[in-house]
Amino acid sequence: MAFWTRRNGKVYVYQWDKAKRRQKTVPRKNILQLDGQPDEVIDRYVASLEPKPLHRQPIADGHLTKLVEDFCQYQIDRGLNPHTVYMKRVSLLDHVVPFFLAHEPPLKDPNTWTFRAVRMLEHFQTVGLSSNLTFRANTALKGFWTWMQDEGVVDAAINLRLRRPRIVKNATPLQYALTPDEVLTFARSASPDMAFIALTGYFFSLRTQETLALTKNDFRAGTKASELECGKVMHKAGLFNRFAVNVDKQNAKSTGDKKAKPKANSKGWVACFNAEAARMIVTLINELALERKDDTLVKFTVDYNLHRWQAKGIRNITMKDLRRASIYWLGHHTGLGIIELKSHARHQRTDTTALYLRRPEETLAQMDDLDLDA
Repeated sequence: MAFWTRRNGKVYVYQWDKAKRRQKTVPRKNILQLDGQPDEVIDRYVASLEPKPLHRQPIADGHLTKLVEDFCQYQIDRGLNPHTVYMKRVSLLDHVVPFFLAHEPPLKDPNTWTFRAVRMLEHFQTVGLSSNLTFRANTALKGFWTWMQDEGVVDAAINLRLRRPRIVKNATPLQYALTPDEVLTFARSASPDMAFIALTGYFFSLRTQETLALTKNDFRAGTKASELECGKVMHKAGLFNRFAVNVDKQNAKSTGDKKAKPKANSKGWVACFNAEAARMIVTLINELALERKDDTLVKFTVDYNLHRWQAKGIRNITMKDLRRASIYWLGHHTGLGIIELKSHARHQRTDTTALYLRRPEETLAQMDDLDLDA
């Protein structure tokens, strides 16, 4: 899905890179002539960049295709990420609609889908569709059905019954138990943006998209922070409690200037548990805020910062590992219980928190003679 924005009088065009599976920016030298053009001209240019339709089973009924296109346009008008909308469109046109039209006779009226929908999972498993693609198809159909109910296309009183695929998550224990001293040592010599990512990701246990969406106004310090519930919990565990951040948004995956809602049930205040890290973060906030024209402290997109962290960040530690290593250290080396740790990590269930407490993978050396005095 290609789209464009205009910032400071300049036009920026984004195009989906199929090979890298992410949005890429069209080089400015190729689109300089668009800066002074009206929106209609830019729209025509962007439309020419749309990806070619995938080879798919032909859809016999144009009415269903139009419904899907209208649904996708509605999603874009609501501000949903264009790539997300594109993936929903692919799921609906490649898998969902052909499934109903393959019935004998073809189910061209969506009102007749209710008795057939429960068989969709079995069909996808038969044709070898992966669990992830099946899950996407289910999610797309749910949103499409709700939209059709709102539009009066199908009976608003009837809900589809869908069977969900079971997605087995791979076990990913930490490869390395990162300590607070190691993060502080890295931050002292790193560039301001890399230091800020390392310190906030670790000492607040933030997700990557949450770190990259932070602004100066999200932070509270001193007594105001210590009086928050998260500060009181840290104080009870004997940890620093005078610096906190409010998580109320996250950075969109592929666009640097678009903010999204936080992950489900993750909104709230989080305390920094280390005094030296808090002082360093405050210094960095003031420094980074002066460099930015907008209020976001870290520049550019999530993808850009992931690649930059891989080159300039802590060796063998991903940005996601900062959060995982932080929760691991808090769970094993502080007085926080699993309930308090669950609240700090903003997990829905303690089972999820327990996954973060798994020990790093260790490779056993060749067995030697046991000697306690060695």
